[in-house]
Amino acid sequence: MRWSLILPTTVFVLSTLSFALVIPSSSESVYLEKRAKGAKTSNYRKQAPYHPYLYKFDQSGVTREKIKNEDLPVLGKKQLIRIPNKKEDADHIFEHQMLMNHLDKHGLKYENLDGKLQNKVKKILNSRHNLVLVPASHNRRKGQLVKQGSKGKALKNPNEVTDQYAYLSYKSARKVAKKFDRTFKKHGYDFKEETFGKTLRDTMNNAKIMNPGDPSPETSSNSGEGSSSDNESSKASSGHPGSPAKP
Repeated sequence: MRWSLILPTTVFVLSTLSFALVIPSSSESVYLEKRAKGAKTSNYRKQAPYHPYLYKFDQSGVTREKIKNEDLPVLGKKQLIRIPNKKEDADHIFEHQMLMNHLDKHGLKYENLDGKLQNKVKKILNSRHNLVLVPASHNRRKGQLVKQGSKGKALKNPNEVTDQYAYLSYKSARKVAKKFDRTFKKHGYDFKEETFGKTLRDTMNNAKIMNPGDPSPETSSNSGEGSSSDNESSKASSGHPGSPAKP
């Protein structure tokens, strides 16, 4: 009689434990679900060393320099452009979270897009034109800056150097935004005036990187994105934290 009572109880306990191990917690489920919905590729960091611009960071500011093609690392080689004495990270210049925020604003979800459009979006987001090596600390701060900016707020304790980097990289972010707009329009999504470019600019305005009414940095110079003379500095900046130094 005793064994007949113990066995069913043991089986029930083991079954309960097995069930509990298989089912993740609600927070884990949300995390895994968000990862599955993302547009980042697993190897996106490999593209960062081949960005056409080099951002140099020091205590006095940031410089942005065009890299000659012959000086770019060779694909497949380990000739990475390193940041001296800094732990570097790969930054999505047009942030992944900004892409998701824009889609959400228009009632869209990345995982529900047509497969071909998903692939094009992923290719743009993770291309060498949207990835660059920066100090890890500034990559994290810029992520927080964009997160708060998307909520209509600025960081309470901003970092001047991070702000300068966000300002100088705006040109590249805007070019990526235009690629997104063209790509989505080809697939039947016309955002009218509420473009990816506007989402980018609104985020930068809210984060106090730029001021409403300021001219776009993209139109402040005659040299284009691909010009070898398109070297800029934010050191000894005047005006808002991200404004480049006046010549």
